[in-house]
Amino acid sequence: MGGSDYLPEPLTERELDILRLLAEGLTDREIAQRLVIAQGTVKWYNKQIYQKLSVYGRKQAVARAGQAGLLKSQLDIPEYNLENFKHNLPVQLTSFVGRQTRLFAD
Repeated sequence: MGGSDYLPEPLTERELDILRLLAEGLTDREIAQRLVIAQGTVKWYNKQIYQKLSVYGRKQAVARAGQAGLLKSQLDIPEYNLENFKHNLPVQLTSFVGRQTRLFAD
């Protein structure tokens, strides 16, 4: 059973974003700034989240979301390794070091 299976009404993507920021300990103001939305909108979303999770506050919401598997830990997020990305750029044949001085030496 997945985390959202425990909820009568699943959380929206925006609600999950806000819930993750709540779990990081951000205030409503900080969440509003991070998501570029009004602070009142954050408060409205908080109420929706609390209602859907059947809780009364932030700490309860974060705990309930953790139990339901809605919050992924940092360990679940793969690290970016630029060597793994494919590209179609040609191999660099020469260095650009010193090019600036050659251009203005003429």
